[in-house]
Amino acid sequence: MESWKQYQKKNKSQKKSGHLVLIVIGGILLICVFMALRFLYGAVTGPKRLPILSGFEKAKWDHSYQFNMFVNPNWIIGYDYASGQINYYQLDENPSEDTLALVSKQGKIILDGYLFIDADLEGPEDLGDAIWHQMWTDTIRTNLTPWQVWRMWWALRGGIGVRALEGAQLPEAAIQSEGLKIAVLNGTSVSGLALEASSWVENLGAKVIDVSNATSQVDKTIIEVFAPEKSYRTIARIEQVFSTKAVFIPTSEATRYDVKITVGNNFLR
Repeated sequence: MESWKQYQKKNKSQKKSGHLVLIVIGGILLICVFMALRFLYGAVTGPKRLPILSGFEKAKWDHSYQFNMFVNPNWIIGYDYASGQINYYQLDENPSEDTLALVSKQGKIILDGYLFIDADLEGPEDLGDAIWHQMWTDTIRTNLTPWQVWRMWWALRGGIGVRALEGAQLPEAAIQSEGLKIAVLNGTSVSGLALEASSWVENLGAKVIDVSNATSQVDKTIIEVFAPEKSYRTIARIEQVFSTKAVFIPTSEATRYDVKITVGNNFLR
């Protein structure tokens, strides 16, 4: 049976342990509150999104597919949120905010958005840390919503695959897996226009099997789909390139291609 002194000593030790536990829990709670307040501050005050740069609009990204963006000083990045894969290439020059829209046309790629960050990035793998540090200083200029930026940071903070590409291309895994065969026809009198248009399609990761002249000229580009009618990432992206809604053509006969694009005069404008 323990003595009164032993009991007091034991009770005193338990109290100290209890106080220490409370101090640790209190410290953790304070850190959590600080982080929550910091998160709310960043979500409310940043990033800077307006005015959106010429040639762009508010980013439409549901995190289901690849998002292509420019990151200063000269990185073109295709980020697949689902797989965490980053494909990228580096421009020879550093475009300004005023000339950024030309990058898309010159490279024949779709740019969904942009991130101007006040940080020296040695490569796209540094993007997650840069977003985290710069978010609190409100120095990010982008057309993404604050929530989209946060979602991107959350995904980038983990392990990611980074792959450098040669040349201006941002192939999308979803488009490559669909494997639609595409024909691009020149429906204008401008020589080489179908070849130029096909570069846009191929840079998406789509398979172009025919580039030739149409039998007649058209003013507006026509996109005809002979594959079973459903939602295709390939079609959605092609519609973006040509600013034209695709038309599904019911057919019971086999065709050499799943999609036929007849390039019209509006593609020049």
